[in-house]
Amino acid sequence: MRNRLVVVTIVVAGSAVLGFTQESPTSSVFTAAQAAAGRTAYESVCFNCHQASLAGRRGEPGELPPVASLPQDMQKAIKNAGGKVPPLAGPDFLARWAERTTADLSKRVKVASPFLKAVTPPLAEDLDENAYLNLTAFILQANGARAGAQELTETTAVPLRAVAPGVSSRPALSARDLEVSSAVGTYCSGCHDGRMRSPSGILLDQLDATQISTNREVWSRAYRQLQAGTMPPVGAPRPNRATSDAVLVSIEEALGASAGRLQAANSLAVANRLATLLWNGEPDASLLDAAQRHRLSDPVTLQLQIHRMLADDRAQAFVSNFFVPWLELDKLSKSDPDKKFFPDYDVSLRDSLAKETELFVLGQLRDDRDPVELWTADSTFLNEQLANHYGIPNVSGSQFRRVSLSSPERQGLLGQGSILMVTSRHQHGVDAAYTTPATRAKWVRLHFLGAPLPRPFPGAQPVKPELPITPQTRVLPAEPCTNCHRNFFPLGYALENFDPLGRWRTYDQVGPVDASGTFVDGTSTNGVVELRRVLLQRPEAFRTTITEKLLVYSSTGSVPASSGSTETLIRARQILRSMQNASWSAVIAAVVQAEPLATK
Repeated sequence: MRNRLVVVTIVVAGSAVLGFTQESPTSSVFTAAQAAAGRTAYESVCFNCHQASLAGRRGEPGELPPVASLPQDMQKAIKNAGGKVPPLAGPDFLARWAERTTADLSKRVKVASPFLKAVTPPLAEDLDENAYLNLTAFILQANGARAGAQELTETTAVPLRAVAPGVSSRPALSARDLEVSSAVGTYCSGCHDGRMRSPSGILLDQLDATQISTNREVWSRAYRQLQAGTMPPVGAPRPNRATSDAVLVSIEEALGASAGRLQAANSLAVANRLATLLWNGEPDASLLDAAQRHRLSDPVTLQLQIHRMLADDRAQAFVSNFFVPWLELDKLSKSDPDKKFFPDYDVSLRDSLAKETELFVLGQLRDDRDPVELWTADSTFLNEQLANHYGIPNVSGSQFRRVSLSSPERQGLLGQGSILMVTSRHQHGVDAAYTTPATRAKWVRLHFLGAPLPRPFPGAQPVKPELPITPQTRVLPAEPCTNCHRNFFPLGYALENFDPLGRWRTYDQVGPVDASGTFVDGTSTNGVVELRRVLLQRPEAFRTTITEKLLVYSSTGSVPASSGSTETLIRARQILRSMQNASWSAVIAAVVQAEPLATK
């Protein structure tokens, strides 16, 4: 086999000399940001004239393909005013391109890109050498090259075949992959370049859209942040929803979430897993009979069994063993509010708060609601003591019953005292009377959005425990505190109308409650109702979160506190993509049908 040739630029004493050598290993000589800028120039300048509708006008500009079809059309032909340019392959073309790059661009010639003649198009007069380098980076990316940390310059703009093996040896990027690569270059690579560090000093991962399948952990973290809307950070440019959704789909597919249905377990295994999940016990006669008849592979039969089992008193085990630790209600037993600040508190109130949430969750399961309705339901379960605590009239007696909520502030989990109490400080001490926005914000972020928490900044300035915490966090210095806090603290600020026991208040220890905040995407909110509205713009984030938790619990019997793994993310997305309408029975059925997760 003959050695293939590739053009390289050898820098000698600061000058560029053209030469030939054997093909060198694949490397990256342009950044994603350059490719993204090149795409913008392509669309706003080049394609402005070089499109089918204008072909033959304005000095007969040749047709260029739109970005959506660029990867396919680029290999066929890129036209210019003088006719077809050869595909981006072959030493002759590479030599001509390299000569232009090293000679023309250094002299700031106005047209020196690989696909234009050395003439000046009407709308290209203001393009400088950087613009042409960006255009070149974009074309390389469209043909399969991957971005890196090194910038394309007039002395590094070679070798083409080494940096873009797809030019001659592999298919060009698909339109969707090109979209992802462009979005990453525009919105992510400014920070995620493998060199910058977070405010906490952690080296940020380099995001390369052509290497998703080989950097699974990095991209699963990126997926969670993007799905939750917690990145890009405050103040940074953000993709629109359509672009964000397209990127999420591309990441899912690259990670393998579109690779068919999950392998189903056999009927007896499904029966055992279902009984363990819902009852923490053995299958009963009805479930065993369905399994032995191989009927649990039928979706209708399986969901009917789930409905029947959830209606059974034994389903309380599912709430106690999964939902109580997941929601962190098991921490309530450690809470000991200081009677100096909360003289009306007693243990029976704490128990009633926990009972409300347990009955509420069980009701949602039995009604087979969409899991997202845990956050939106307009009814709950109260007795007289708890109704008085919330200021809800016309509830008498110690018996719990379903009560419709007339006030939207109390709807769903965010209005329940158990959650608000467990996310407050209740150890005796000088700060025991205050809410803490950090704890509440972290709880919302982990339980609804499923996004990893920011790393704490080492040596960050502490708040003064003898003063209310929330007002102090609003006036901390920008570096290192606020620039990080503002990415998630507003989730906690929105709950400030609830005191540490979950009672509604309009005044705190320093004056009128301030529940205002601006979320990471720039949305201004004030209070729990608006917080809920913002969260519900990302329902798939919660559906993914709860499905991952159920997958782990079904396989291991434990409830992880942190975000899931790449494997749980892929499986959760496979499950949810297969559903037309999400419901508790549909999610549970899919979880018990899938093979258990591998355990270490």
